[in-house]
Amino acid sequence: MAGGHIHALCSMPSITKVSSSILRSHQNGINSHLRALTALKLPVERWDAIIIHLMVEKLDVESHRLWESSRSSASLPLIQEYLSFLNQQCNPKLHKEYVHFMR
Repeated sequence: MAGGHIHALCSMPSITKVSSSILRSHQNGINSHLRALTALKLPVERWDAIIIHLMVEKLDVESHRLWESSRSSASLPLIQEYLSFLNQQCNPKLHKEYVHFMR
C-alpha cells in the first residue's frame, strides 16, 4: 500500500504548461499521498528534502525558476514552504504580483 503512494508521487506528471488548475492538481496530489503515507505511520516529516526535489523537477521552467528564486536561505526547505509556494502560484492575482516582484 505504501509503495503505491510512493510510486504515485514519483510518477506524478511533469508540468509543461503552467496553469492554476494544473498547479492545484500537483499540490493536491502531493497532499493526498503524503496524508496517506502519514496515516500508514511512515515518517514523511523527515522526507521534505527528497519530496521537494522530486516535485520541483516536475515543475515547468518558469515555476521552477520562481521556486529557486523564492528561497531566501541555504537551509533545506520544508514541504510546507513548497506547498505554500504552490498555493501562491495557484492564486492568479498573487501569482501575477509575485512574478512581477521577482523580475
